[in-house]
Amino acid sequence: MIRAGRGMAGCRGASSAGLIVLVTFVWATSAWAEPQEPSRDLTEMSLEALMTLQVASVYGASKYLQKETDAPGLVTIVTAEEIQRYGYRTLADILRSVPGLTVTSDRNYTYLGVRGFGRPGDYNTRVLLLVDGHRLNDNIYDNAPLGTDFPLDVDLIDRVEVIQGPSSSLYGTNAFFAVVSVITKRAPQVANGELSGSVGSYDSYKARGTYGATLANGLEVMLSTSAYSSRGHRSLFYPEFDDPATNNGIARKADDDRALQLYGLASFHGFTLQGLVGAREKRIPTASFGTVFDDARNRTTDTRGYLDLRYEDTLPYEIGLLARLYYDRVEYYGHYIYAAESAGEAPIENRDLGHGEWVGSEVQLSRVLWDRHKVITGVEYQRNLSQDQKNYDRSPYLLNLDDRRSGSLWAVYGQGEFFLLKNLVLNAGLRYDYYYTFGGTTSPRVALIYHPVAGSTLKLLYGEAFRAPNAYELYYSAAGNQANPGLQPETIRRSDQPGDRFRRRGDRLPQRPERHGQGGRGRPRRPPPRRHRRTGELHLPGRARQRNRPGLVQFPSASRQAERHRAPLPGLALPRRRAPVHERAADRPGRRGGGVLGGQRHSLHAEAPLRRQLLGERVQPVRSAVRGPGGGGAPPGRHRPGWPNLPT
Repeated sequence: MIRAGRGMAGCRGASSAGLIVLVTFVWATSAWAEPQEPSRDLTEMSLEALMTLQVASVYGASKYLQKETDAPGLVTIVTAEEIQRYGYRTLADILRSVPGLTVTSDRNYTYLGVRGFGRPGDYNTRVLLLVDGHRLNDNIYDNAPLGTDFPLDVDLIDRVEVIQGPSSSLYGTNAFFAVVSVITKRAPQVANGELSGSVGSYDSYKARGTYGATLANGLEVMLSTSAYSSRGHRSLFYPEFDDPATNNGIARKADDDRALQLYGLASFHGFTLQGLVGAREKRIPTASFGTVFDDARNRTTDTRGYLDLRYEDTLPYEIGLLARLYYDRVEYYGHYIYAAESAGEAPIENRDLGHGEWVGSEVQLSRVLWDRHKVITGVEYQRNLSQDQKNYDRSPYLLNLDDRRSGSLWAVYGQGEFFLLKNLVLNAGLRYDYYYTFGGTTSPRVALIYHPVAGSTLKLLYGEAFRAPNAYELYYSAAGNQANPGLQPETIRRSDQPGDRFRRRGDRLPQRPERHGQGGRGRPRRPPPRRHRRTGELHLPGRARQRNRPGLVQFPSASRQAERHRAPLPGLALPRRRAPVHERAADRPGRRGGGVLGGQRHSLHAEAPLRRQLLGERVQPVRSAVRGPGGGGAPPGRHRPGWPNLPT
């Protein structure tokens, strides 16, 4: 059943007095930082010293914990310490620091581009977002929330794993360009309890309370709630509306943002119950979708939540078992104001609604063979209870769309990691997905990983992935869109030959060269009338060299070529030249700051030469972080001044 939302009045109810007390406590506490271990240059270290370095582990690349250097993909890990160091406030801030990713915003939603691909109007459908292995892309729009609509507080993140490359061989749809796997903190990491608060410009406030404990009987519990509110820019100028009839292009009091987040976890003897819900209301100052400009009533409200029950155990013959049951829900409510058809009439209030519910299960078995090789196999099932979309004008009432769907999908997959030699690994996987809408599809992935000497890794990667058409693309037929229930999945084939050297956090890293190429079928286009289609073929060979370590500006370069297209490729752009910048003041050991240097993006046209430009003009201000005494994951007295509201 679709229900019209009532906004985020609950977010306004967060206690202002309590927040002021929290903020006063945070700023009143002394903040001193311990001296940091100096960085080391890996190129100057001996072979014996290199062999003693610890390599970071990643879970999302293969659905089990493995060394980053053995993962079948291009892996970047952002830890909780780095999140604190650079003052990241949203998941989008975290991903903005990852090489190869671009993050944009239209002051309503946040969008992620990978290797220059980022189509306008794409709700991150080509990136799979996971929280502790649970899929966060919804069952209507396949949206992956990254901004303040992300339902988990960033301070509860232990690390973020970004695996670039096709991963449908394990995860199915949406694992097209990349997988973003968020790993949450556990109860021992929050030291029984935490209270935090922050204030900022544009009347921005945030408060969080977290409790975690492990009881004597082994029960682990964790509860957290967060509230965020910002009035945003009180005045925004848009030259497209620079006319007296539209307030000379100035949108006033139309950038408000409010969010509420709830999280809970209970773990006991192999069972883990996890719940997460987030609600966000955002006003829209840009007059998107042809709405009335400078009308603060234009807004969207998004709610996303799930319950996940997971069981892990070791069966006889050392067979690992993972079983999962889950329930998910998504609600979308759009309130849009359109100009009246005749002069003197009241504006038209349009309501755009989406309601999705689904349940599912997964069973995965794993086993280590001959103490070296590891194989996993699994089966998944998902039942879409509702995929409902509705659009109507409130006064006078006019029903534009009332579409209600349900259905199911299932999949089976397997993967093996085989050590051909001590320093040569073959990783191969295959998955078959079946959808009630279009049928079945198969996705393979193969990786050959070679460690010629200690500290060096060479990978040969090949993978295929798909993106299933979602309910919005198939059945939405309002506001100029036309339904197209015959859509087929979008597919991609990609090969990479990256070379890398592992590092420990803080170690200096030499260049990482890589070569890559990818081809795909099914580029979606929206010619008038806006009807979702699948046309065209694209082949993109390229190469890139990059440096990626704190304190060093990186200039990733790439060459790409588009074939078999006579029209420009919308959304295909080179990433901006950018890098995290990390400084430590000499007179204040331990005081640290971070920021991002950025350049311009370029749209790639198939028949136009690619312009090349060095560092752009804009520089994002430095964010600083000061740690208080005691160390640990969340020290008291931490404050993080910054400028998160500036455009990027």
